[in-house]
Amino acid sequence: MTTVKSCISCTKTKTLELFRGKRNNCKKCESDMQMRRHRLKPDYEKEYHSTIRRFKRHNTTQEWFDNHSLNGCNVCGSFVNLVIDHNHGCCPNSNSCGKCLRVILCNNCNTAEGLLHSDVYRIKKLITYIEKHAKYELEDEI
Repeated sequence: MTTVKSCISCTKTKTLELFRGKRNNCKKCESDMQMRRHRLKPDYEKEYHSTIRRFKRHNTTQEWFDNHSLNGCNVCGSFVNLVIDHNHGCCPNSNSCGKCLRVILCNNCNTAEGLLHSDVYRIKKLITYIEKHAKYELEDEI
């Protein structure tokens, strides 16, 4: 079995790990091509496509997002990197039917909530853990 392959862009022979699947461009050349394509797009087009994609993916509108994001993240109040949170029990992938939308969260809070799988027991245990260790850290500083 062949363990090397030639990239059609840079013409260098490289190991198969440096390619994505059956593609004929190495990962570096693919990345460079994506960067060039991205730089050539006008700013308004980049913003438009990322915004439209967000609302289509969650079956909602700009108006819904604007109305729900007036106070920023519903957990910490941040206005940075706001995202739409939805119930993954209803729609398990990154898309949403639109009926299971919850609130607007910042990306950090949404990631934390997702990693904890909305498990209230686990979240309470984590809070207890953090409170316990925060006490020790404060006592060490005194």
